[in-house]
Amino acid sequence: SGDAVDLTLVILAAAEAIHAALGVGDLVFVFERPRLGLAVAAASMTVGGLMGFALIPALGLVGAALSVTASFAVQAALRYAVLRFGLGARPADASILPPLVAGLAALAACLAVRAFAPADDWPWRFAALAAGAAVLAAGLGPWLRADPGRLQLAGFVSRHD
Repeated sequence: SGDAVDLTLVILAAAEAIHAALGVGDLVFVFERPRLGLAVAAASMTVGGLMGFALIPALGLVGAALSVTASFAVQAALRYAVLRFGLGARPADASILPPLVAGLAALAACLAVRAFAPADDWPWRFAALAAGAAVLAAGLGPWLRADPGRLQLAGFVSRHD
């Protein structure tokens, strides 16, 4: 059904946001501790696989999306723990707050437009997507223009000396 597809896309967008916001830490593993990075990836893949076996038969496409999201969330939590406590690095958590807030505002705009939509009406779905994209651009634009260097890797991890 259309609602299941919509929910699946929202769940997968959340998974991708988790991965994108915290995924740069993988570069630290590549250069500092590649075997530890492999262990983190293996653990997250195991969680995703087990969740898939449990959720897909009951929930179908939504279960698959929840499995991917769980895998990314476990990977992000393990990555943070290893960076913070295992390598003595402090991931720059505050840097993800503006994009996270903009993303949540965009999601709210999409859901608000969809609340008025008749079931399975594609023009309303497009309008919801356009509203979300506009809110996201309005939220991220000023933040990026204020400091274009925010997208650089420099300063992502700071060492405690």
